[in-house]
Amino acid sequence: MNRLISIEGVKKTIFGTGALSQIAEECKSLHASKVLVVMDRELSKTEICSRALDILKKGRIKATVYPEITPEPSPSLADNGAALARQEKAACVIGVGGGSTLDVAKAIAVLTKNEGKATDYIGLGLVKRPGLPTIMIPTTAGTGSEVTFTAVFTMRETKTKGGINSPFLYPHTAIVDPELTMDLSPQVTARCGNCRG
Repeated sequence: MNRLISIEGVKKTIFGTGALSQIAEECKSLHASKVLVVMDRELSKTEICSRALDILKKGRIKATVYPEITPEPSPSLADNGAALARQEKAACVIGVGGGSTLDVAKAIAVLTKNEGKATDYIGLGLVKRPGLPTIMIPTTAGTGSEVTFTAVFTMRETKTKGGINSPFLYPHTAIVDPELTMDLSPQVTARCGNCRG
């Protein structure tokens, strides 16, 4: 008897020094001429941000930056980001940063194509349909969020944490460029080295 095996996960991983340079080509492969770039405010002031935006501009990709991500993100950050993605008619969501940023970016992508709020999907298998394609670009080396199907949020009102867990959250592309981790502070590098999962 033949058995059907379903293989899920990130569709494409690009690894290597200078891999960030391929971001525009990846957008083009997804037919995305407009993208939402998700990051935190501190990263938005760095050379990493300016390099990424310059590569996208040279590739004729229109980028809108959503620089509102905070550690231990609340679900409202994903709700607001999805509203912005719809407003800007983004065809792809790009997450650049640590685990919190990548989690929010993945949630934004599914919320753009699914009704409701992030809190409606906390749990396993509650997302009904695919979201926008995503490109995840980690700048830390601890969480592995660039290849997982989870987006974790902190609900401060109830002092609880929960995740959106769905195969629809798997990124399309992970761009893993070791150069992007080299300017991290020793404190952040040490904390990431102690991450689990």
